[in-house]
Amino acid sequence: MTRPALASTTAAAGFALLLLLTGCGGDDTGTTSGAGDKPAVGPLEEYFSAMTEDMGNQDFEAMSAEVEEITATCMREEGFDYTPQDTSSYSEVVEEAEDGPAYDSIEYARENGYGMTTPAAEAVDEAPAEEFVDANADYVASMSESEQQAYYEALYGVQPEVDASDPEAEYEYDWQTAGCSGRASHEVYEEGQPFSDPEFASLQEEMNDLYEDMASDPKIAELNSTWAACMADAGYEGMTSVDEASMGISEELNAIYENGGEMGEPDEAAMAELHEKEIDTAVADRTCQDEVGYTKALQEVQFSLEQDFIDAHEAELEAMVEAYSQAGE
Repeated sequence: MTRPALASTTAAAGFALLLLLTGCGGDDTGTTSGAGDKPAVGPLEEYFSAMTEDMGNQDFEAMSAEVEEITATCMREEGFDYTPQDTSSYSEVVEEAEDGPAYDSIEYARENGYGMTTPAAEAVDEAPAEEFVDANADYVASMSESEQQAYYEALYGVQPEVDASDPEAEYEYDWQTAGCSGRASHEVYEEGQPFSDPEFASLQEEMNDLYEDMASDPKIAELNSTWAACMADAGYEGMTSVDEASMGISEELNAIYENGGEMGEPDEAAMAELHEKEIDTAVADRTCQDEVGYTKALQEVQFSLEQDFIDAHEAELEAMVEAYSQAGE
């Protein structure tokens, strides 16, 4: 089984931003002083509460089913049969996993590290969900090689070429070139959402920049330095910012998959070794974050920047909230 490549999109970033503002993103900025505390409400979260409440109440399982139905219709228009996939079992696993320890807690780190090498199904007490079965596997298998290529291009679009020799190479996702699946996902998840509205595109971009600018704030730089000293004392030298701890594990995981055998299966011994390393690193990371008060300090900087942003863009924000709060009524 090959590990799927991840692509970032402006729309997806906007959706993630709005979820972050509601405290659903699992980010350190969503709590006051540590794991288990009641999530604090930041200026922008409060500002967007009317909009994000509607988003948080959406039935994502129903939306996923709708995506599959639209995909099937689109594929028929392209001359292919397509049986909608049943995604309900995945939703059940995710729901069960959410009952475990909070992502930003030391308990989670001890059990799962950062959650990269621990499958979601193993993070819950229940038995793993049934293995995914592609409802269209037999249909595709009956095709010739050229027919299969045409089928997948209709479903996912023509895959862009990425320079494999460049570890930082990436491409910008565009739903219009992503086949029927891209069209269906856009229709269900993006159309009618504020982050995909051209009227508020510049505002959205500035909001994204707001959180990127947090990294350059002098208070965060000092905090990262204190955290790095703590990590060095724990045996993890050379780090300069909190992100580097998890990114290092992610890079090693990518390397394991890239060095997979003929079938693309990762080396089990290497995965087991990395799993132990991930847990040890995550525990040290979380312990140091708690010791330096990283969560609380980061939140103070975030909330201050958010209030400055509101003061500078009040008219535009009012227009967005009014447009999409009324749209949800």
